[in-house]
Amino acid sequence: MRTELLPISSQCAFSQACHFCSRLGYRSKQNISDREVEEKQTKLASSISKTVALPCSSVEHQSYDSLIGKFEASQIQSQHIFYSDYWLALTESKQQKLKLKPIAIFFTSVDALAKANLPRQVKKYFLVLKSSWNLNDWQKLPSEIRNDTKMFFVPNTVETDDYYSAVEVYAICEEIFKLSGETQFETPFGHDLLDRRNEGHLNWIFEERPIWINRKAATPKISIIIPTYNRKDLLFKVLNSLNGQSLSIHDFEVIVLDDGGTDRLGPELKLKAESLYRFDLSYFFVRREIGLQGFYIGNRAGPIRNMGAKWARANLFLFLDSDILIANDYLDKLLVVHRDAEVVSPRRFYLSKNSSLQANGQDILFQESDRMLSQWQEYLTHFYETGDWESEGTPWKFFMTFCLSVSRKIFVEAGGFRTNYISYGYEDLDFGYRAVKLKPRLKLLKTSVYHLYHFEDSSSEYGIDHDFKFFQLTLSSRMFIFQNVPWRISYLKSMATLKTNKQKLYYFGFKVLWQLRLAWKGWADAL
Repeated sequence: MRTELLPISSQCAFSQACHFCSRLGYRSKQNISDREVEEKQTKLASSISKTVALPCSSVEHQSYDSLIGKFEASQIQSQHIFYSDYWLALTESKQQKLKLKPIAIFFTSVDALAKANLPRQVKKYFLVLKSSWNLNDWQKLPSEIRNDTKMFFVPNTVETDDYYSAVEVYAICEEIFKLSGETQFETPFGHDLLDRRNEGHLNWIFEERPIWINRKAATPKISIIIPTYNRKDLLFKVLNSLNGQSLSIHDFEVIVLDDGGTDRLGPELKLKAESLYRFDLSYFFVRREIGLQGFYIGNRAGPIRNMGAKWARANLFLFLDSDILIANDYLDKLLVVHRDAEVVSPRRFYLSKNSSLQANGQDILFQESDRMLSQWQEYLTHFYETGDWESEGTPWKFFMTFCLSVSRKIFVEAGGFRTNYISYGYEDLDFGYRAVKLKPRLKLLKTSVYHLYHFEDSSSEYGIDHDFKFFQLTLSSRMFIFQNVPWRISYLKSMATLKTNKQKLYYFGFKVLWQLRLAWKGWADAL
């Protein structure tokens, strides 16, 4: 369902024709150091997916055999992705050796795909490039080849002329369907595509140990995972609501994940854990190399939640935001409804500014007059009234992690959250898109949770300019489209399109800065 990328590669003779390594974050220099490989291997052992995709020329790396041995010792499954020409250039003995492992081979030429004679267990993919794609040639392929080949696209979130845009992907998919019938789209082994706006996300597998643990529950039934960034005052109200839970303190644990905040949360939280909070509490701090300033390309909410899930001890995960208050009997009700469900979401209402200021997290007894309208209410009204996850045939769009509970089994099998949603939005919907394929039982818990007001917080999606927020959502929706190619869901095409002049201005400014950054990086690498 999801595979981590391992950017390890030797110099490759096919790099100009292939595009795969350069576009997906693999190194092109000769033999990266063993230390770098060792660090990545250690991180992969801490990942949720426990699977790794290796590029073609990793087989030429000086430490390849040792690396594979370490993967096997750490119970990491290694999978190989080959450009078709590279595979054919390998010696027969090396091919035979590699056939014992999961292999994906991708083509950029219809002629090469037609002539290929590959073992049945090898997965075949076609990388659709502007330079080589021809629908008529694709249509001429025998149906058994088309049906046995999955297609994918080079990610083009910041649109360039070399690769198809997200909107163009929709048009191609519709044309293919009209002429050839149903076609499957998938990245090889479901790996995370590279968002070149911030290539550092490939390394966002965090293995930090807790700064401290206040252990109270030996065998918790629920692990509550709370990521936070500079929201100390809101977080304390949320923790107060957990302190008053009717569920026994021996039945749940709380994991607070400080995503590189600067508000000195740790020391104050520890004092409260020792003197006030009755429940099991762990605190993690993950340093930031890229802050949330500028164009907000350092969103790590998904990978941070993965780390929390890795340390969680219960078989039920509750992903709770640091601005959500839950009623005192919420966890009790959650355990009951999870007897017949693997995924549960509650109803969310937004508190007014005055009600949020007065709320202490201990008495969750709000009236309708304490609420305020939000942009999400219309979006969720039908869902809240009916509990129908299948409305519009897109149950994954209700996988919102403000207060989403998921069984460990479903979370692990889906591969957790991807690392490549580096702007606001879609990392939870992408997880839902994969989780739904596992056919979990979905339930709406008709108990309300309450969103604390922080619409003036500049580090929040609620406190930034409306057009800037949708500019970010546009780029995130493009990554979602390239990652999953849900071409039948037409409204995503609209989400991937900038609408107002202000959004287009934000995009133009970012694109200029991004191109300057690439030019500077190229100049620095040349030195």
